[in-house]
Amino acid sequence: MSSATCPTGISDTDFGTNGVFNYGLDFEANLYAAVLTPEGDIILAGSTTDYQTYEALLMKLTMDGELDATFGNGGVVTSNLSLVDPNQDTQLFDVALDADGNILVSGNSYDENYIRRPIIARYMRGVLDTSFGMDGIATIDSGVGSSSFQGVVVQPDGSIVASGYFKHRAVVRDAPRPV
Repeated sequence: MSSATCPTGISDTDFGTNGVFNYGLDFEANLYAAVLTPEGDIILAGSTTDYQTYEALLMKLTMDGELDATFGNGGVVTSNLSLVDPNQDTQLFDVALDADGNILVSGNSYDENYIRRPIIARYMRGVLDTSFGMDGIATIDSGVGSSSFQGVVVQPDGSIVASGYFKHRAVVRDAPRPV
């Protein structure tokens, strides 16, 4: 569920249905982050689960709070961003846009030992960008124990900065983009 309020703090009844966007999935959905596109659309990021595994969940809403049918499957993208198969479990916690309008999401996925590892994934118009990282997913060796990227931002030079909880690291920055 998402809602919109006017600058006065009163619910914007022109958004969604009476100020609220609701979307029903077969199982649980958790939306943790939102970012505005330059056009005023809203990208929501989180996870959905069937109580067996988690999948990445992205939604794109128009500025009026309706699903954008041009994004993913009727405005919704669910993805398995597993680092290894068959350990298919992905949780997303943050979302950002780069200068080209690509969607970057941060979270975690199981490794081959069922230990959560931090991930960043990049989507172009709702499709996983397999030219990013390894098959669309970037990660780091975070040592022993579960780790996760909980936040992601993109610097003006295109570098990606991710934060979260780790065994030995707190903040990670990738190499700047070549000009």
